[in-house]
Amino acid sequence: MKVQRIVVLAVLSLALGALDLAAQRVNVKYMDRSGNLREDSGTVDAWSYSELKLKVGRGERVLTSNDIVDVSFLNPPDGFEAAANAHRKGEFNNAIGLCREALDGRIKKSEEWAKEFYAFWTWDSLWHLGDRAEAKKVQTTFLAEYPKSQFIPDIEIAEAELDYALGTFVEAEGNFSTFRRQGVTRGYARRYLLRAGAGQVQCLIDTQRLDPAKAVIDEMRSLAQSDDDRTRLTLMDADILVARQSFKQAKEIFDRVLASASLEKAPFAVAKASNGLGECHYGLKESMAAIEAFSRTFALFDEDPARDADVGWAFWRFSNACKQYAAAAESDDDRRFWEARGRTNRQRAAELYRWTRGGQEARREMGLGK
Repeated sequence: MKVQRIVVLAVLSLALGALDLAAQRVNVKYMDRSGNLREDSGTVDAWSYSELKLKVGRGERVLTSNDIVDVSFLNPPDGFEAAANAHRKGEFNNAIGLCREALDGRIKKSEEWAKEFYAFWTWDSLWHLGDRAEAKKVQTTFLAEYPKSQFIPDIEIAEAELDYALGTFVEAEGNFSTFRRQGVTRGYARRYLLRAGAGQVQCLIDTQRLDPAKAVIDEMRSLAQSDDDRTRLTLMDADILVARQSFKQAKEIFDRVLASASLEKAPFAVAKASNGLGECHYGLKESMAAIEAFSRTFALFDEDPARDADVGWAFWRFSNACKQYAAAAESDDDRRFWEARGRTNRQRAAELYRWTRGGQEARREMGLGK
């Protein structure tokens, strides 16, 4: 028996939005009301962005989006695992090809649930590749066929994150705010609400609205129910300190997070804290320390598509730190060396991470279009 294991906390969040699809056998790990981790095998009757209905024997469990920890589908169709892995690894062209090959082939009625995954992976891959026109076509069809899919939050939040990357902060802030409000009503998973809150906070910081940013963080404290959640909020607090130029105080927070965060369990914390530390050193004109901090980020995460925004930012800010260091160089050779390194990494941000904030800033600095 083949088992395809999908970790719900990753980008491959699961969905069975159409209620008439053939029911699927699964293993589910989830948190019960007492906060204990449990595991059940059963049949999925329906799965939306707010809940999963799981038949276990003659009974039924209704799990909210926040309960679910891990899901394993039993007997996925041939090619499903290959497409999932290609998408997870950021091999987006390969993922598109595998998904389209599967969708063009003969799919058994009992395997029709997989169509939703193929469609979402196709959309997400096109989105990452910057093919917005084709992604929009796939998105329109997807939303019509799966209006309550658990992938809906991924699609909605991507729009706001793109607005942020393109520098339209006021529009992005409004979209993040709307997402948070609607997400609460619809029952979106807590991780999405925190992600949108982080985006909204960053928009407010970048438009120098620091008190409203702090208010959003305070609103989100009630959502923080795990150490990871609380770490996210701590990092946001530190970002506000950076914006206030309280670099030494912020640096203490970033150092503390880096000392305690697990690269395997909390890569987001390592990436955010590493970049934050770089910002502190840059603000304190400690150029080499800033270079080392930003280089840590892209050295650790340049092959992790989930951290593209952090890596794109690190490449661009690394180039700024190189420029700062070159300006104080004692010899022409040192100055030319660091100026060249800065240009190289600015170009990497612009070309390899084009649709991230760092990539867009690098392109603007180079006089390139979006």
